[in-house]
Amino acid sequence: MQTAIHAKRGEVKNYSRQLAKGLINEDLFLEMTQESSVELEKLERQLIEAESVQELRDNEKEKVASALDVLKEIIDKKELTHADLAMLIDKIVVSERKGEGLDIEVVWNTPFMVVSE
Repeated sequence: MQTAIHAKRGEVKNYSRQLAKGLINEDLFLEMTQESSVELEKLERQLIEAESVQELRDNEKEKVASALDVLKEIIDKKELTHADLAMLIDKIVVSERKGEGLDIEVVWNTPFMVVSE
């Protein structure tokens, strides 16, 4: 993206040089620079969006790594305490099915969410 932005800026500078040398007229210069400016703005927006997405991904990776570290510690100590459960689970919802038993739903805390398939 940055390469494309740099190239597009170079293109606009080239149009300016062509105008200064009299190779293109002012109307053509204005048309070409306007088109290039629109494309440049689009590329810059895309770059900002891509950087934002990458930042979010990096943050999520850090959260997952931290969650995995916590899980490893719990597994290594081979004991599950109330504090461990409180950290892993937000709540447990138990509801009765009409004469067919119970439904149990575990609501995990965000970094420990289980993605259902």
